[in-house]
Amino acid sequence: MVEKSYPLLNLTDLNLQVLAKHFDAAIVLTDERGNILYFCGPTRKYLDHPTGQATLNLLNMIDTEFSARLRLMLRSVAQENEPAMLERVPFRGRIGPPW
Repeated sequence: MVEKSYPLLNLTDLNLQVLAKHFDAAIVLTDERGNILYFCGPTRKYLDHPTGQATLNLLNMIDTEFSARLRLMLRSVAQENEPAMLERVPFRGRIGPPW
């Protein structure tokens, strides 16, 4: 008898996918420098891929005025090891298809 092998279930990924789908959330996990470690949900509505050398740095993929605020927040989170939230962030999302 041949034993069937099933892929391991990653509950963290599954939970993120369920939450992102339920709340239609776009989630980006970064390190303290803004380098993207993980995408979840419809992030392409909010992030842009700039022309030039490829990068996965969140600060390079968002509006300049917002990236300064986010950079300060990331620095604060890294220093204080406490969660932070930015409120009243202007959003100039894409209009039309994402291609």
